[in-house]
Amino acid sequence: MKTTSARSVAWLYAVFFVTGTATVLAGNILPLLARDGGFRDGDIALALATQFGGQLVGPMIAWKKPQFGLGVGCVVVSIAAALLPLVAGPMYFVTLAAYGFGLGIAMTMANVLVGLESSAEDRVSRLELLNIFWPLGAAFCGWWLGRFSLPHLQVWPQWTISIACAIAALWALLRPSSEGAKLVDEGVADAFDWPRLAMLAFLALLVVGVETGIANWLPSFAVHYQHGYADLLVPLSSAFWLGILGGRLLAAKTFEGQTPARWTMPTVVALSLVGVVLLATGKSSMVFYLGTLLAAVGVAPVYPALLAEAMPMRGKGIVFVMAGIGSALLPWVTGRVAVACHTLRFGFAALAVCAALLLVGLSVESFSTSALASHRPH
Repeated sequence: MKTTSARSVAWLYAVFFVTGTATVLAGNILPLLARDGGFRDGDIALALATQFGGQLVGPMIAWKKPQFGLGVGCVVVSIAAALLPLVAGPMYFVTLAAYGFGLGIAMTMANVLVGLESSAEDRVSRLELLNIFWPLGAAFCGWWLGRFSLPHLQVWPQWTISIACAIAALWALLRPSSEGAKLVDEGVADAFDWPRLAMLAFLALLVVGVETGIANWLPSFAVHYQHGYADLLVPLSSAFWLGILGGRLLAAKTFEGQTPARWTMPTVVALSLVGVVLLATGKSSMVFYLGTLLAAVGVAPVYPALLAEAMPMRGKGIVFVMAGIGSALLPWVTGRVAVACHTLRFGFAALAVCAALLLVGLSVESFSTSALASHRPH
């Protein structure tokens, strides 16, 4: 496969920024509208579950031409986003499901395109860089929505997303595809390695679940356990996303032009495990910040690295699907454990157990992969 320059896939970074903003848009807007009586808590929960369900379905579609698939996904998001302010009742939820469905396709195809258009040596670095732009877009969303008055909040953010996705769709559909992006499964030795693909999918569930579990519960954690001067410092949730961005930037630079050593990911997850344990057991704000940064920096590079491993394999869509399940399942488990044990510390202890499973799984996957590689004919 011919390697493309980093500049030739830069447009996908912009698309991923937009999808990051679009993914968290409803979660940010609906609570604000609820204050005005437009939505109840039950409606918000149903809306988010509906969007999430649509996003799970999107990666299940196999596209022989991923750039075309990206264009189709952006078209679906653009149409749905334009309709969201105009519909109500059951049609709102149907439209939101379509919105999530399009996002699921677009985010998956953006990852696939970057992976397929990169050499094995560049793939991890470029996927790390791509996955920096999603949290940037997600972090941007809250600040951006604060620029709108309440009446405009019900219309203009969705229409802005619609316009941005329409532009992305036109670019994707009219831009010539590279040869590597057309031939998805050509010449891949591990194309039918289903046991390993299943392992990668399980690891994706764990790593994305741990990441979203920490991110979703850190604000509540800070309210429960931080006191005094800590309120004047950077919020724990902000420190976490800074750690995610820093970890992925460091990984993108470190892995540029080379494949990571097999011990790299287990080692960084060990750091993350230490960080989650510090959060679950710490007593001071300084320990909380240290734990937050270790947890974020340690978990940040893993999901893009897993995608790089799965990218040349048939059936790789299951990795994206399982990551989506993890992003919903583990935050829910964290909350249920916290409620059952009457303390959020036990919820974070559950995340520490998941991080430990991830560490063991990565160690086994790395060992089996190295063993297989050593027995392959040269």
